[in-house]
Amino acid sequence: MIPIKRNNVIDDIFYKQNEAKLGDTGQDMIKYNNNIYVSMYGSKYVCKLNEACVEQARYSFLQTSKDSLAIWLLKTENFTLL
Repeated sequence: MIPIKRNNVIDDIFYKQNEAKLGDTGQDMIKYNNNIYVSMYGSKYVCKLNEACVEQARYSFLQTSKDSLAIWLLKTENFTLL
């Protein structure tokens, strides 16, 4: 049976918006203050995206950093826990 295509689906919204690849395997994704923060498995950076998935900034980790994305955001973006 062939599925009926009723809605357009964008396979890779990040690529469409930025003409670049984000990575293969997502590790963490957090939405905060109308931004989306994404880390990819094996990468040493975090991408800050707006709500349309357009990259706003890219932050690099040190090679020895073992912090999770949540800890990094608390340190770097001055987040507060609710």
